[in-house]
Amino acid sequence: ASTSFLLTVSEGGGSSGFAGTGFDGHIANGRVFFDANRNSLQDASEPGTQTDGQGHFNLAVPIAAFDQNQNGKLDASEGRLVLSGGTDIATGLPLAGFMTAPLGATVVTPLTTVLEELQFQNPALSGTQAEQLLLSALGVPSAVSSSVNLLRYDPFDAALIDDPKAAEVQNAAAKVHDTLVQTTALLDGASTQPTAQIGASVMRTLAAQILAAGQLDLSASSEVNALITQSASALNVTLPAETIDGAAAVLAEVNQAKGQILSAGLTPQNALAEI
Repeated sequence: ASTSFLLTVSEGGGSSGFAGTGFDGHIANGRVFFDANRNSLQDASEPGTQTDGQGHFNLAVPIAAFDQNQNGKLDASEGRLVLSGGTDIATGLPLAGFMTAPLGATVVTPLTTVLEELQFQNPALSGTQAEQLLLSALGVPSAVSSSVNLLRYDPFDAALIDDPKAAEVQNAAAKVHDTLVQTTALLDGASTQPTAQIGASVMRTLAAQILAAGQLDLSASSEVNALITQSASALNVTLPAETIDGAAAVLAEVNQAKGQILSAGLTPQNALAEI
């Protein structure tokens, strides 16, 4: 027996040029695999596949090979989905970093990536509790967070039908994605560890900050500074204070600009293009 996943994958940042009725912000020709040991790398025993030209994929995972508790199904503790590589259809740019999703998701996004890590670090959180914690921590209005299922909500498709929630969700996703990618790149230059493992460590730190404080304002340089500092410490990487300060200031400013787009009165499609 095997379990199959049919998903759409979409990227958090780099959506310039994304406008009109012909847009599609999905990731084509990316590598998707079942990550049983959560090392963010595809091991020989872990099944994988490629996304198609529209960002969809179908992945079969043999239950018997990964059902550790022998309950006849794959549980969240027994693995996750990982996406890496591929090209953003809207921009033609390669996907930077990687994204993950809990089992049962029908989309893979920066927000499902954080969601999966939150539940791994605190298994007592239900899926709904983890979603509400994440969206609240990122400043998404409760009117939006209470009506969105992050495991199934595709802001790119939602924007096509002028769903006003699309811009709020994508704004949060873009902030997370860009912050993770840039922090990983900064630390990658000072570490000998594989880039994927550095990115996974940064994600763990970001999720831990949310669990500890209940909020994470990525538009505030002080909070981005804390993310970079704590991530560096976890990786035993030493960076000059002025380097961290400068990087935090730039990332916060970029994220502030994303937030300002929400109040510009744009249509959902145009807002996603700007974000």
